[in-house]
Amino acid sequence: MHTYRKDFPTLAQSVNATPLVYLDTAATSQKPLHVIEALDEYYRDYNSNIHRGIHTLSEKATAAYENARRLVAGFINAPEVAEVIFTRNTTESINLVAYGWGRKFLKAGDVIVATEMEHHSNLVPWHILKEQMGVELRFIRVNDDGTLDLSNLDELLDGAKLVSFMHVSNVLGTENTVKQITQAAHNAGALVLIDGAQAVPNMPVDVQDLGVDFFAFSSHKMCGPTGIGEDLSELGMEKIAAYERELTQIAMDKLRDVEGLRIYGEAEERVGAISFTVEGVHPHDLSTILDQHGVAIRAGHHCAQPLMRRYDIAATARASLYFYNTPDDIDALVDALNNAKEIFGL
Repeated sequence: MHTYRKDFPTLAQSVNATPLVYLDTAATSQKPLHVIEALDEYYRDYNSNIHRGIHTLSEKATAAYENARRLVAGFINAPEVAEVIFTRNTTESINLVAYGWGRKFLKAGDVIVATEMEHHSNLVPWHILKEQMGVELRFIRVNDDGTLDLSNLDELLDGAKLVSFMHVSNVLGTENTVKQITQAAHNAGALVLIDGAQAVPNMPVDVQDLGVDFFAFSSHKMCGPTGIGEDLSELGMEKIAAYERELTQIAMDKLRDVEGLRIYGEAEERVGAISFTVEGVHPHDLSTILDQHGVAIRAGHHCAQPLMRRYDIAATARASLYFYNTPDDIDALVDALNNAKEIFGL
């Protein structure tokens, strides 16, 4: 996987006179040259509205757009190409379900089930429907290790019309048991919406195998631009997933050796989004100091404030790995963390 790093021009730069270590892919991924060149080609050669004109440029743009739809359908094994709907991002996709399907088919008293680990994008629309339509919200709790507590799932699903939850936690890295929950939801008569923003970039996803009804994800987290991008299947999602599992284990092992550092989320099935705190250092300060060492991480509540309240914390630092990261990046992260501790006299 190291050979692909050269295809990402952003990663070749230095920050504060130090080679960049980019560990914030869970927020947005860097883009390889062929994606950047594809965008440049579009704006240089056939920039035009799709499905509008009958002139050459419009027809070329439309053909490229619909070819992208076919690629996406194949990538996630969608039942029909026409079932792939392009939006600006995962947030807009979830809102489309909430305000399109939800307002038409839900009524006061209907139950929507989510989890405590959801991103705000998969919370706010349902709270709005609760206020405006009177639907009931229920939540699957999170265990201390970052897995979902499914012990009372049947009770939570009683009367449910929709179960909406994330495939992979953007904070904890936990890969949830989508097939198990989906089957239980369908048995209870509910539809299932999956926030796949952190899953599709990191592992093979087959929506027919999962059996879900709605599945939302974002291209910009998997080397594409905002919206949609080029075919990313050449590299192979199985290879990406295997490499990331190896890299994540290395990172987890080395971070555990940092005294005073606590990792949030210890699920066995997980991806490389690793949230942590360092005793005595606020995550924002930690991120600022790491940036001085050229290490880019995320700090804050990660748009998951209910999950922060679950762990009784205000924020975490988060390092998120991708196939263009290396073990050297992890060493740089650990070195920078130890330097931060020295600065704070820890």
